[in-house]
Amino acid sequence: MIHVCYGMSDEDGHFTKYPAVSICSLLENTSEKISIHFIHDSTLTPANKDKLIELVAKYEQKIFFYNVDELYPDRMKNLQQKYDSIAKVGKWSVGAMYRLLAPEILPPEISKVIYFDTDIVLNLDVKELWNLDMKTYPIAAKVEADIFPNEPPYNKKLTEEQIKQIDFTFRFPKKLCTELNLVRYENYFASDVMILNLKQIREIFEEENSTLIDTSFDILTRYDMQFIDQDALNYLFSETCYHLPAKYNVFVLQDGTYMNLTGIPGKIQRWIYHYSGYNQGFQKGNPFFELWFRYFLKTGFLDTEMIFNIAEDYCRQLDDERMRMQSILKTIDRKKITAIAFKETFPALKNLGFENIIDVENLGELSKDFFYMIFINGYELLRERFLSQGFVEDLDFCNGMKILTRSQGGLFREDRYIIRDM
Repeated sequence: MIHVCYGMSDEDGHFTKYPAVSICSLLENTSEKISIHFIHDSTLTPANKDKLIELVAKYEQKIFFYNVDELYPDRMKNLQQKYDSIAKVGKWSVGAMYRLLAPEILPPEISKVIYFDTDIVLNLDVKELWNLDMKTYPIAAKVEADIFPNEPPYNKKLTEEQIKQIDFTFRFPKKLCTELNLVRYENYFASDVMILNLKQIREIFEEENSTLIDTSFDILTRYDMQFIDQDALNYLFSETCYHLPAKYNVFVLQDGTYMNLTGIPGKIQRWIYHYSGYNQGFQKGNPFFELWFRYFLKTGFLDTEMIFNIAEDYCRQLDDERMRMQSILKTIDRKKITAIAFKETFPALKNLGFENIIDVENLGELSKDFFYMIFINGYELLRERFLSQGFVEDLDFCNGMKILTRSQGGLFREDRYIIRDM
């Protein structure tokens, strides 16, 4: 029997479709007996719970639900208060912390479990992962410095600058490794796909008269961390983590960027894909979107109401974009336009009529005499710099990638929000 775990909170009732897609991909690709352990709170609606039960029953597998609000009412109130007091926690759902309850909430006879984030799609047999020999390691996960599996075409040599455009540890530096210097860069792992040696983890924290989640919250209260539960797990286990092969957690955004940089056509591999940021959309011919929708169509969550909601939201977003563009045009009519980009993209921007272009690596002092259009992946990092200096988004600067069409390599209209809100 293979044991798999998910954790989720669904405040608006629209989120359960994501773990449903992941569960569907899990069950579609294996003939093994699977027990799914679903840790959730009272935000899981009866209707959505029934859909999950029906989905799993279709494959003649088992699913067990653990409502933390019912199992630990007083304790969850206390944990919620601690969670709300942690710096920067507002960016993350409390459901992300439920994975930390697995060692104590799952039955004691279960000594090992595979944890998947809800934005994970399996395109291989989970038996591969389950049968890996963890030896005596308490946890197994992929280190983020491992960008791609070392196999064709992903062993093609890239320049250091190209790697920086792909590698999340470059694009989103980990404070835990840099400022705090608590974890070595080469050991920092992603917590989206993990094998947990529950027996050993229980023994570790029983000796300390604590639990994984309580110890993690103590760490997060002590240090100002970026990635909350993932940082806490790295603080605890980065030196004792078994490093999974990269194929078991491939970021879709990284894979897509790699294809753009190398010109290699997209091809879905027998890997586990991580749709970081719930990056699903309607772009025809995109192999990653098509893979996600292939499983979504089988979940039972795509019904008549959702189809009409998608159409309505699609029109609303187009209207919002038109209004946003009108506002930006009024602003830039009174200012000099300056593009910010990496040097290698300068020629493409000049072809679009941009004459004043600044290299993002040599940005220098910013001026409110200019309207800045930012044409880089990792816009959020630069956005924080502008905001910290008193600049106003869409009045002094904007994400230029959203203005470019898809054929120009841009992100005009982000379809994934249509899916997210349904």
